[in-house]
Amino acid sequence: MTREDHPGGSIAMKLLQGYIWQPREKPDLRLPDSLPMGASIVMDRIPAPMAFFDNGIQTQTQAFYQITVLEIFAEWVENEVMASRALLASDELNLILNATDNDVGWSLSEDLRPA
Repeated sequence: MTREDHPGGSIAMKLLQGYIWQPREKPDLRLPDSLPMGASIVMDRIPAPMAFFDNGIQTQTQAFYQITVLEIFAEWVENEVMASRALLASDELNLILNATDNDVGWSLSEDLRPA
């Protein structure tokens, strides 16, 4: 969707998207529903998106979650605004993820598009 396609009004925009994983035998990973800056965290448990990690270890030993961080804006916002919000969301989410156990891993990317 582009600004020209948006009918007006509020819009949910993705800021970050990626995967989090942890050993399968651990209880389900719980993160807060939102970040202090106001963006929402949506997380769903999914099958492993690949068979092996880069180091050759099989992913079947891990529980995977897809994570999306999104924010609702009152109107269409330009990429520069979304990029600055994504950076803030990334900083805040990293504080949360760095406080998890050492066996929790993640791979997140900026994803600046409508949800």
